[in-house]
Parts: sequence; C-alpha cells; structure tokens
Amino acid sequence: VSPYVRSPFKMKHIFQQQKIYFSSSVRHRLSEVSLRSRATALFPVLLQGEKGTGREIAAKWLHFRSPHLDRLFCRLNAASLMEEALLNVFLVKEKGFYKPKNLGTLYLEEVGNLRLDVQERLTELLDEGCVATPDGKEIAVNFRVVASTSRDLPELVYRHAFKEELYYKLSVINIQLPPLRERQEEIGGIARQVLEGAAQKYALRVKGFSPDALNLLKNYYWPGNVQELESVVLRTL
Repeated sequence: VSPYVRSPFKMKHIFQQQKIYFSSSVRHRLSEVSLRSRATALFPVLLQGEKGTGREIAAKWLHFRSPHLDRLFCRLNAASLMEEALLNVFLVKEKGFYKPKNLGTLYLEEVGNLRLDVQERLTELLDEGCVATPDGKEIAVNFRVVASTSRDLPELVYRHAFKEELYYKLSVINIQLPPLRERQEEIGGIARQVLEGAAQKYALRVKGFSPDALNLLKNYYWPGNVQELESVVLRTL
C-alpha cells in the first residue's frame, strides 16, 4: 500500500480550492473540535457517515485548522492496509538511520475494514506512542489519527471483528456526517453552489434550475450523497 502524502503547502492549497457542503451543525462540530487547546489537538477523531458525505474533507478540515497544519497529512485505505505499510508511514531512513516523519494527521479511510493484526499494531501504537524500527530501536511518534467509517463499529466489536479497545481509542471525539437525503431542505442550495462553481471554473453561462428540476433533486434518494449530486449537476452543463 502506498500512502497518499503531499507536502503541507501543496495539501493546504488543494484543500482551500475544495468546495465544502457540510450542514451547519457539522461545521459547528468541526470548528468546535478544531478550536480546542493545543494539548487536545492530538485527540483521535472518528468520522461516521456514508460514502460521499465528505469524510476526507472533514479530516482535512481538522488537520488544517489544528496547530499541526505545517505537518504531513497522510491518507491510508484501511481495507488494503498491511502492518508493514502502517509502520512505514511513521519512519524515514536518512544516511542509514531511521527518524520519525513530520506526520501531523494519519487519516484511516474505512477503518472498520482493518485486518485484525493491523488493529493490534495500531492499538499498541496509540498506547505506547512509539514505533519500532527494523533494527529494533523505539522511536517516539506524535500525531493525530482521524478514522472514518460507513460501518457499524459497535456491531463489529460485538461480532469480534473489531477490537473493542481500539474502538474506544479511536472514538474519543465522534462526529456524525448525515446523508444528503436527511438534508432535503439544503439540496437546492448545494446544487446551486455546485452549478455556480462549475460555471465559473469552465467559463460557462448557466441559468440555474427550474422549480421542477429542484423538486426532482430534493426528492431523490441520493445513495452517493454529495458526490453523486455534484456529478449529476455537472452532467447538466
């Protein structure tokens, strides 16, 4: 597994270009967590929500509004994560010696899919705050883990498919991202923002949505959530 890592400057630029369509309650919760003291800026965060609800953008929000925004943001897909790849996130070898990477946030996507052996190693990491190098030395690491899931983690814990200890460690701060179908009154406004943003980006003239079109958008189920809405709106251009 190759971790997704970019320089903090590049990542911040990309994040600032992204449109954010969170509900006011989610924005408030993210801001509340971001404004905590430096001492609590490394508390783990669990983002719960369906695919397409903006979980990765929420993770970046927390990173770039934390005291550690000048450090690396690393995204790993938990479904295909092996133990060696997890450890490689924290270490870099220079001139024959291992030293810790300048990691600020480790974002674990779909953490409910983690292999049990990786769950075990992650639990140890969060417990001990250090990682063992291939030559047997222990190196301290200081980072925030933000995990996301669309699965019912307590149910996985009940079925012994997810470590109970790890669940409690990851969910120190828990943020729910509601599906788009539960934000029906906001769909029209989000669709207009997407349309206006696309028109500006591609230098197009657009007229907006007819009342019938808005009604159709509001009453659709949106299994792909905001990502699907963006795709549908772009296809209308």
